[in-house]
Amino acid sequence: MKWYPWLRPSFEQLVGSYQAGRGHHALLLQSLNGMGGEALIYALCRFLMCRQPEGHKSCGHCHSCQLMQAGTHPDYYALSPEKGKSALGIDAVRDVNEKLYEHARLGGAKVVWISDAALLTDAAANALLKTLEEPPENTGSSSPARSRRVC
Repeated sequence: MKWYPWLRPSFEQLVGSYQAGRGHHALLLQSLNGMGGEALIYALCRFLMCRQPEGHKSCGHCHSCQLMQAGTHPDYYALSPEKGKSALGIDAVRDVNEKLYEHARLGGAKVVWISDAALLTDAAANALLKTLEEPPENTGSSSPARSRRVC
């Protein structure tokens, strides 16, 4: 987290909880645009996918790290609206849900990053809720919160 020094304590606390076996399977992080929230999530995802982490960082050299850097890790799913659409629909969520209940392709963690949970349609949110309530083994998900809603 050298680019955003104000996020270092939060990042180290999150990583420390995972290292101690107390990490949560789902995280919702709230930050202002441009303050590094997405960098924090990506760094955490890289740490979770790394097979040989070095302290609080991903090693950057293992096969999983190389795949993450290339954007091709088969157990990392980034959900965002399809091109030309303003909402994240149920089909994308169902596709990821199915993959989460399969074995990890590389035998490690499976991570889902939802670019903006506020963009989920009601049907997509309900489909995702079931997975969040009963997550498959070794699965994590994170999403930055763009706005607060009171229901």
